[in-house]
Amino acid sequence: MTIAAVLVGAGLLGCQREEPRQDQPTVDTTSLHRVTILASEPFYRERSEPEETFVGVLEETPGRLGPNTRNLPFRLQTATERLGVYATGPQIKTLKKFTGAKVTVIAKRIDLTSEGFTKELWIAAIARSR
Repeated sequence: MTIAAVLVGAGLLGCQREEPRQDQPTVDTTSLHRVTILASEPFYRERSEPEETFVGVLEETPGRLGPNTRNLPFRLQTATERLGVYATGPQIKTLKKFTGAKVTVIAKRIDLTSEGFTKELWIAAIARSR
């Protein structure tokens, strides 16, 4: 993926992006270079948090540490923070292919601290960065 493609995708080259309808994924799922993780899931689309673009290295973690914990089997290490990544089942298998790699993700930052958990990323789509 070229830098220009990332900038256009992020709306940084002055191009206007059509706002997605509520019943559609909020990212371009037809891109050959981007892998969809949660973008088409209704529970993801229903969340009101804004999508953000993050660049960092995806790392695998030990996952669950107790019976009342969330499954955060990955974390994204950016230049400024380390963020837990929510994933289950087939998403784990897909994300494992990106571990150790520098990636660009489109994700929602979900704050579950009021429920006794932490803040975490729900990844809509992921691509390798150069």
